[in-house]
Amino acid sequence: MLPSLGRYPFWQDEAETALLARSIVKNGLPCAWDGKNIITQLNGNESTADGLWTFTPWLPFYITAGSFKLFGESNFAGRLPFVLIALLSLIPVYLLALKITNSRHAAIVSTVFLALNMQFILYSRQCKYYSIFFLLAPLALLFLTEIAKSRKKAVLFSSCLILMFHANYVAAFTLVCGMLFYAAVSKNKDLFKRLVIIGIAIIPFTIPFLFLSDIGASAAGVTSAPTFKSYFEKLFRHIWYFNNMVFPVILFIPFYFSKTLRQSSNMLLAVILGAWLALPLTNQDVFRYNLGLIPLFPIMLSLILASVWRKNKTFAVFAALILLSTNILNYFPWIMSKIALKTADYKFVKFIKFDSSEKTKRYLLNLDSEISGLSLKSIITHDVLKSEYTAYLNEINGKYDEPLAAVIKFLSENASDNDIIAINFDQLSLAYYLDLKIANMIDKEKLAIAKKFTLPDYILGYSDADWYIDHPASLLQGPVVNKSGVLKPGGEIFDTGINTLYWDGNWPQRFRNYANKYLFKEEAFNETVKIYKLNSSK
Repeated sequence: MLPSLGRYPFWQDEAETALLARSIVKNGLPCAWDGKNIITQLNGNESTADGLWTFTPWLPFYITAGSFKLFGESNFAGRLPFVLIALLSLIPVYLLALKITNSRHAAIVSTVFLALNMQFILYSRQCKYYSIFFLLAPLALLFLTEIAKSRKKAVLFSSCLILMFHANYVAAFTLVCGMLFYAAVSKNKDLFKRLVIIGIAIIPFTIPFLFLSDIGASAAGVTSAPTFKSYFEKLFRHIWYFNNMVFPVILFIPFYFSKTLRQSSNMLLAVILGAWLALPLTNQDVFRYNLGLIPLFPIMLSLILASVWRKNKTFAVFAALILLSTNILNYFPWIMSKIALKTADYKFVKFIKFDSSEKTKRYLLNLDSEISGLSLKSIITHDVLKSEYTAYLNEINGKYDEPLAAVIKFLSENASDNDIIAINFDQLSLAYYLDLKIANMIDKEKLAIAKKFTLPDYILGYSDADWYIDHPASLLQGPVVNKSGVLKPGGEIFDTGINTLYWDGNWPQRFRNYANKYLFKEEAFNETVKIYKLNSSK
């Protein structure tokens, strides 16, 4: 996890954490306004009128700030504490597996499977809250069944819940729902009652934080009550993420038919299902909000392998190797679909007539490009074998050019101190690495929380921008720079020659993109990162 930890710049959300940590080092509190740029992805509604950040909890910011204070500001220092937390999480996973399986060998297998899980590795290398849940989720479950027997365990369990809350609200909510679901389906009234009592007891350490700001205005930026249709769409898509990246859903079948497996894993199964069912209630299907479940799946795998081991040791070893080195069980339907689509020379682009948006057009054209470039070799290397391991090794060995790093380097060498930069995404990354003005961060009409400080004109528009970076992504909420409106006659174009990705920054899914688009030279995106100088007279 540590090699090349600081090689690549922070992507947008990491930069948000790093910028707020920088503010804590300077001011003691996470402030969204530094006098030049505002930290926001939701039209400035994440902070109070005074600029105090309240949209997400502060624990990750203070962890990062502590590292900055000890080691100085750097990519490595920002990510280091979260890698260390992830490594610590291997201990409670071992102990929880040992408690569930009553086997040291199964506990070791569980720990090894987690340590080699690519999503565990990639999310642990982020300057974000992710690894906190890798640690706290198995730790909380370790104490969960003993809160009725031991006051000390009840206190430790309560502490886990409090820390989860202050790491991320949504991720904490889904895990708590999973635990309540376990207490309900196990018909353990005493456990359910104690969970409710503990919930009430920790209110003074959690809920007051929510009243620091206008939560209604902030929450409206990212969530709303899902419809019946959208709930199930998000639920199935969320399970699809886990099937592809963590645990083949087909392996739930042995638990369904085996009473022994079900009894051994009833807590894990209930927590996983409860957390899955809870997430779409927030109108989210984002994988990262259920990362706390990832440490539970290696224990499920170890239970299956232990069961197979008792019947046939050779087959158990073979099954373990298949799970570790291939995606066959995860991708089998998709593998067969790719072969069928290639054989039929199928084209998705015809669906553009149903949705002519640029985003849909880009997506469908990429699908057609991917299918046209398919070969037996690519299917084996991309889908059958776990190519992400090779991509990760190439990543830490520096074999990829980083689009965001190229932009930062170019602007640091060519932009003047008072220049204004317009970009649809990675604004926070540029704000972190460059002491420049970032345009178009807020749509004033959607600014629900009035600010006491004056927002400069360049933050509310891009008419005075000096530079424009063409980016295929845009903020979830907030203004979008209109390319046709920002480009001016007489400007200059600088082509970095580096292929762009839909999300440029160092986030986990990017590694899969690199595996597909760089490792085997079958780029779905043929665009390169271009930087436009809009005012050549300056």
